Amino acid sequence: SFTTLCNAAMAPTNETFDAGFSNCWSQETTDDFDWTLDAGGTPSGGTGPSDDFTGGGNYMYTEASLPRAQGDVAIMYSEVIDISGLSNPELSTE
Repeated sequence: SFTTLCNAAMAPTNETFDAGFSNCWSQETTDDFDWTLDAGGTPSGGTGPSDDFTGGGNYMYTEASLPRAQGDVAIMYSEVIDISGLSNPELSTE
């Protein structure tokens, strides 16, 4: 037998990251760089949002400026999401 940290989230669902980076989400350890938790704008222009979709909360972004290079990869895994109750599932990154 085994246990997991999180139960599957039932769709539709939103992740705001307002409570931080959830234990139900993870980042790949063998990719080129990581996603960053932030609020209120990113350190360089053209890199990410100026706010989250709810207004005034946290979001995850990747820094596209140096030392990043074309082809670099940053992978983040979401929690398990049960979409069985949806007839037209959709993922939005707004």
